[in-house]
Amino acid sequence: MRDVKTIFWKEFRGYFNSPVAYIVIIAWLILSSWFFASGLFVSNQAQITGFFDLAPLFFLFIIPAICMQLLAEEEKLGTVELLTTMPLQDWTIITGKYLAAFAVIKIGILCTLIYPISIAFLGKLDWGVVISSYFGLLLLGAGFCAIGIFTSSVTKSQVIAFILNFVICFVFFILGKILGTMSSGVVTILQYFGIDYHLESMGIGVIDSRSVIYFLSMIAFFLCFTFYFYRKAKHRILSGISVTVLLAIIIVANILSYRIFARLDLSSGKIYSLSKASVQMIRNLEDPVIVRAYMTAKLPYPYNTRSKYVKDLLSEYKIKSRGKLKFELINPSDPDKKIDQDKKIEAQRAGIAPLQFQDRQEAGALAIKEGYMGLLFLYGDKKEVIPVIDNFTSLEYDITSRIKKLTETSQKSIGFTKGHNEVQLDERLKQEIQKRYMVSDVNIDSNDVPSNLSALMVLGPKGEYNDTALLRVKNFLDAGKSCGFFLDMMNVNTEYFFAFPSKTGFDKLLSGYNITLKNGLVLDYQNQIIGITSQRGNFRMQNLVPYPFFPKATDLNKSSSIVRELEAVVLPFVGAINGGTPLIKSSPKSWLKQDVKTINPMEQQFPTPTEEKGPFNLAVINEKPRFIVTGSSKFAEANYLSTGNVAFLLNTIDWLVADEDLITIRSKGIAERPLKNTNTATKMAIKWIDTLLPSLILIIIGFVRLRKRNNRIYEI
Repeated sequence: MRDVKTIFWKEFRGYFNSPVAYIVIIAWLILSSWFFASGLFVSNQAQITGFFDLAPLFFLFIIPAICMQLLAEEEKLGTVELLTTMPLQDWTIITGKYLAAFAVIKIGILCTLIYPISIAFLGKLDWGVVISSYFGLLLLGAGFCAIGIFTSSVTKSQVIAFILNFVICFVFFILGKILGTMSSGVVTILQYFGIDYHLESMGIGVIDSRSVIYFLSMIAFFLCFTFYFYRKAKHRILSGISVTVLLAIIIVANILSYRIFARLDLSSGKIYSLSKASVQMIRNLEDPVIVRAYMTAKLPYPYNTRSKYVKDLLSEYKIKSRGKLKFELINPSDPDKKIDQDKKIEAQRAGIAPLQFQDRQEAGALAIKEGYMGLLFLYGDKKEVIPVIDNFTSLEYDITSRIKKLTETSQKSIGFTKGHNEVQLDERLKQEIQKRYMVSDVNIDSNDVPSNLSALMVLGPKGEYNDTALLRVKNFLDAGKSCGFFLDMMNVNTEYFFAFPSKTGFDKLLSGYNITLKNGLVLDYQNQIIGITSQRGNFRMQNLVPYPFFPKATDLNKSSSIVRELEAVVLPFVGAINGGTPLIKSSPKSWLKQDVKTINPMEQQFPTPTEEKGPFNLAVINEKPRFIVTGSSKFAEANYLSTGNVAFLLNTIDWLVADEDLITIRSKGIAERPLKNTNTATKMAIKWIDTLLPSLILIIIGFVRLRKRNNRIYEI
């Protein structure tokens, strides 16, 4: 190992005694910094996925430039003969040079740590994702460096070594991007050989043993052939038999890794692992649940990736359940086989819907094929079904909620008031609610609130309720039931951009609980950016503008399960509320505008000296009786629905009926991590710091080293 260390330091110093390493690393840092900083405030999210998405592309050029001289230069200059006269073994020369090249790449990667550090000052960064992403980047760099030293060992020309390194790395890079053009028969194999498949999991915060083995195999494979080709046949470090044995070990290790694997979920909240609520529920089952997964084998991309995710998740359910969940995989793929035809009929009778997809044949033509990707749940004599798995971000919630529904003795009911032009629920949202609850319409003008309801939802009425209707709601609350009041302080017209006061009558009811609804709308400099289409001559232009009427609230009451797992909620055209326990607040840079003359997004809005400044309560809760008051219903309309808003409404319903087990599961996939509202000067400063600081540090180090070397030469 001492000889390896000697070669390592010789090569490592050599990189930084010449301008090669500085030029390559600085060029990479400037390019990656520019692309990262340019997109940071456009997405306005505390994440660095943009940098990690581009890093493999930059590696295609950087690593060949670093590695092309490792062995090729020694052969060309004849200095390799000098090395052979020294008491050094060939394997120590290769290992030392390889580690030196990888160390240079690591320094370049470490210089980019300024990106997550700068973002951490602006928002809540998921450090688990950062750690796993950097780990994946290091593995990729190590693999590409192994390819680099291999290509440098088979030629005396640095140019040819660079081109060979680039071509081989490009093959690994491009495989994951052309899977859509491949037939289902080969897509799984090609996907495994591409780097995208293995970097994707690390990019979301999951370190998978299969991906680690893949990159270690890449390193071992190319180092193995470097040892084999180095310095002609008579000086080979490894014999043909040794190479064959090592290759066999690599192949077996990768095959076994698919059957025996482990996953380390570093993401915040363990998004990609089973939650405690799911594990606790399946372990407390009185009888086993049988899950039959009807999934067609050899699906084309991207269905094959989704199929693998479903299998992995169900396997985790099976392991964590300790025998309480049984998982059966059924493949109704080939209609020509009688047994598979029977499985196809079985799937359709169970309610599993067939899906159609395009598959490229070996001849290159596209064909329409039929496949299945659905789940059947059996518990005693009851069953539930997911006909088609189409939403993978909420798959754990879909599975756990189905199992919970199977084991419940009765289903709770939710009522929505009608008769005053209330908000019409989006059909998708209504289906989500119906997965767990019975949904019905209630007209409280003519009838009492049904006693079998667990909760009553008042969602954005435009007309005023009479005293009798309000009394019926109060009696419902006094009976120990729950209500959700989503009330608009002003009715808005987005076609002509004007607003006028709204009268619902619920201010009288809520005043009895010391809750007051303020007139006007809350505007906030911390807001949602919206797209506006405008006509400029013969061209239609898309403009992205901040819209103060859409406050993006990040001040959330984390003691409440409704918003505990959320990072932000956008409430369009929202009013302010006094009293109750605050649930959602606007930012300190908000203000209350009572005289709203226009809501045109192209007209800038500024607070006047007389207008009340924030923060304001945008949503409040009350425990006894249990109800929630939110100063907006627009967030539930189809035009304004977002993943976070859907989760907020569904979480609210669960909280109202005191069924909060599934809230943490539903909110796991919500990745909203908004940046803090900052002024233009701060944004520009961060951009230039991220772009220039790492490069300036390297330039200073280079000048210091150059000066020290010149001083030594002068002294000699």
